[in-house]
Amino acid sequence: GGGEIQLKGYKLKPPLEYKNNEEGGNAIIFFHGNAASRALSWRKTHVKLLADAGATVYAFDLRGYGDVEGAPTEEGVTEDAKAIYDHVQGVEKGKSIFIYGHSLGTAIASALVNSVCKNPSCMGRQAGKKPMISGIVLDSPFVNATFAALHHPSTLLIRFMVPYADSIIRNSLEIKFPSDEYLGGVDVPLTIVQGRDDMEINIERAGGLALVESVRRRREDRRGEPANEVKIKVYEGTGHENVHEKSCFLKDIDTAMREG
Repeated sequence: GGGEIQLKGYKLKPPLEYKNNEEGGNAIIFFHGNAASRALSWRKTHVKLLADAGATVYAFDLRGYGDVEGAPTEEGVTEDAKAIYDHVQGVEKGKSIFIYGHSLGTAIASALVNSVCKNPSCMGRQAGKKPMISGIVLDSPFVNATFAALHHPSTLLIRFMVPYADSIIRNSLEIKFPSDEYLGGVDVPLTIVQGRDDMEINIERAGGLALVESVRRRREDRRGEPANEVKIKVYEGTGHENVHEKSCFLKDIDTAMREG
């Protein structure tokens, strides 16, 4: 809201050996984390690896990032993400669309998937159509913004020393990004990848292990059946920004797209 924002990004095609023509193949929309922009060196390597898995990848900066005007807000970046999705869906007809988010980008990805797919008909399988979103991959995610803040290393001393610090943190956050609620309310296949040694997002209390448990429980409570489409891969010896460097990363992304 608040005026038109011109989003900027780039498109990367997969290696020639993949039959990724107008009639089929995969497209990935990549949402990066809070630091810097789409031009960050290791981030471009990350995107290229996703293309190497056999997909056309779209990587954009949202409002307030890189050379895009505006200030990022929860509502604003979700609106931007939906605009990007609509664009990709229009130009990549016939392709299966996957959403990939890293760190803060996992929250934006989750909000987008909920926005597009909260109507069960979005899956479209009964009619023999491609689902509107074939799957979502979350790299180093968090359950919600509150959990991420409460369990971030920078707040541990404050929580120890300041009375009622937890309540202060909870009430002061302007963003919520309840990824577990967003993903628990849809049936899109979900794959989470996270490093065991992630020092930014505690994998057990606020990150992937906590998120997968919450999403599975929400889906199972809603549907009355196991949520087997919710999966997690934990990479040993890996931190917050280098999951894509693991030798098994490409295989795991390929599996997520084949099973989506």
